[in-house]
Amino acid sequence: MEEQKIQDKLKSIDHVQTFVIHFFRSETARETALRSRLDVTTGGAVVVVSGLLSLYFTSPDVNHVILLASILVILVFLLIEARRYHVYAIVKHRVRHIEKDYIAPLFNQIALAPKNIDYPPHVDPGLVVSLLENKSPISRFEAFVWRLRSIYIYLFGVIYIVWLNRISRNHTDQPWLEYVNQDAAIGSIPGTVVFFVFTAMMLIAVILSLSATHTDDHFETPKK
Repeated sequence: MEEQKIQDKLKSIDHVQTFVIHFFRSETARETALRSRLDVTTGGAVVVVSGLLSLYFTSPDVNHVILLASILVILVFLLIEARRYHVYAIVKHRVRHIEKDYIAPLFNQIALAPKNIDYPPHVDPGLVVSLLENKSPISRFEAFVWRLRSIYIYLFGVIYIVWLNRISRNHTDQPWLEYVNQDAAIGSIPGTVVFFVFTAMMLIAVILSLSATHTDDHFETPKK
């Protein structure tokens, strides 16, 4: 009985348009809230890096291990942000469906026939699938790589450059292998091992960021 009432209401274009308007409003509100959460995470990572740089330049004798530990902190921020971006992509995908398949054709109809608007609403199947399955258009790994490429690769790069400066200063006349082995050491771990591991991690991060294929096209509706 209740289902029949819903079907009767959907027969009216006014009810359909009202439903789509309210649904679009709610989804854009969710998108804004999720985007704000992303900004909070990004801001936290930037604050951590800024604080470490301030500590480094005001205290030249600071241990380089702090800079290495900051990499782990930034990595935690990146994992959190990738998870949030994965959820954000779901809502953003739905909003793009409504904008492209409903609102844009409606405005086009208004422009073509402003005095005689009889627009049959079209709901793309992709929007229905998104609502039923609640599946993101990108994987969590793609979200991780995309956020790495967008922001975090630069934070990692700044820390890496500062760390290199920290272990190489005051050693202009000394062979690099000697001072790296001396100043980059962590406890009983030789400095050369620390250097090559850190450098390898940075190279992997650069390769991952360059391999990112995610763009805003993931939020677009499929071409018919």
